[in-house]
Amino acid sequence: MAGMTADAPTRILDVTRLVSRIGRGPLTGVDRVERAYLRHFLNDGVLLVLLLRTSFGHLLLPGPAGRKILRF
Repeated sequence: MAGMTADAPTRILDVTRLVSRIGRGPLTGVDRVERAYLRHFLNDGVLLVLLLRTSFGHLLLPGPAGRKILRF
């Protein structure tokens, strides 16, 4: 993120469950909480890294990718 320094707060959020629910109907309580955390961190101005566990291994995504996840 522009303007971030090395000592800026950083958050890592595991979005695996939220992504796994895409296209599977209404979100459950756990999914809604994960979505709320994602929205909060996207709007909080902290450096955000997203963790996504896949069958190929773990992926680290830049925080702004979370905006695309929220569209589903």
